[in-house]
Amino acid sequence: MKNLVVESFGPLKKCNVEIGNLTVLVGNQGVGKSTIAKLYSSLVWLEKALFLGKKDINKKISKTYFMELLKFHQIDSYFTGNTIISYYGDFCRIFVKDSVVNAEKNKTSDLYCLPKIQYIPAERNLVSAIDKYENISYLSPNMQDFVEIYDAAVQSEKTSDLKLPIDNLKVKYDKRTRKVIVYNDSYSIPVGIAASGIQSMMPFIVVIKYLEKIVFNENKLSTLKNLAEKKSLNEQFLRVLGYIPEDVEHDENVRKNIQRLFDSCVVSILEEPEQNLFPNSQKTMMEDLLEFLNTSKENNLIITTHSPYILETINNCIYAAALSEKNIESNDILPSKQQISYSNVSAYKIHDGIAESIKIDELKQIDPAEIDSCSVSINEVYSKLSDREYENE
Repeated sequence: MKNLVVESFGPLKKCNVEIGNLTVLVGNQGVGKSTIAKLYSSLVWLEKALFLGKKDINKKISKTYFMELLKFHQIDSYFTGNTIISYYGDFCRIFVKDSVVNAEKNKTSDLYCLPKIQYIPAERNLVSAIDKYENISYLSPNMQDFVEIYDAAVQSEKTSDLKLPIDNLKVKYDKRTRKVIVYNDSYSIPVGIAASGIQSMMPFIVVIKYLEKIVFNENKLSTLKNLAEKKSLNEQFLRVLGYIPEDVEHDENVRKNIQRLFDSCVVSILEEPEQNLFPNSQKTMMEDLLEFLNTSKENNLIITTHSPYILETINNCIYAAALSEKNIESNDILPSKQQISYSNVSAYKIHDGIAESIKIDELKQIDPAEIDSCSVSINEVYSKLSDREYENE
């Protein structure tokens, strides 16, 4: 697993977080869930830049460049002289202390899979609510980036008639009106007047499915051949293979190293996927996300959430995987493509500046009580009111 340690960074005092294939961050508002997610996104981008040779791993990384990565997510103001960051990824380790940024290649760097990285902010429903979203000024950089990938996704033939995981809905782009339409057998309406839950969920489902298709469904060898003919991959071929291949499509080393020459997995960082969704819709949406995650063992999905229904759905998928590992049939209840091994999941409650694991190793489950403690408090109030009623009879 990847690992992120951060001290004295915004609301975070000292956090040690392991990044699994699926990583779940819970906690109250403003405690630092999104800060961890955004910092991780920045570091994964830096790791990719180092692998591609855009930055020299043998030299100190300029503080200015690092601050630009943080500024993309508007967390640059959290960085102080006391900030310490240690990131251990698949390709390299990145260490920040005393405002100095260093990196060194890992011994396991040959296992690195070149990722397509996408941050999906909580403000995403803006693209559903406003028709000419692409013309909006003064968006945050990460929101502007999301708008651009969303615009490409909704207009792509790859996502035409894309099915959403609720109400048998599909999505299509009307070129004449330049509107995104959601429809099923009963109705067809612009997404801007659809239910709020659909407006919140549709943008990230469309983007994630689009990324899935461009990363996993394209002919990578053919694409590499086209890029090689333009000589745009020469430096990368030299760095990964040690030579420039004459016949990309039939070179065995190209085939063996294709995940290091071409985006071959997806790192998705998603804020609050449950926004405005009915509990049962949260369940089917989370199952759909896990199905996407399982398209590659190298994929990463990081979510921040306030929903116990998200955690309970993940627990069911963990349980189903555990039964499958014991050769107990569970696919008829939860398909194998939605199951996930407990060992591939990380889950943390962020509070008081620290990250506390909420995995229960004895049960091999996530503890939903850490996110649903409010129900206990609500029930206690009801019990007190009930007791008061009987006392006065």
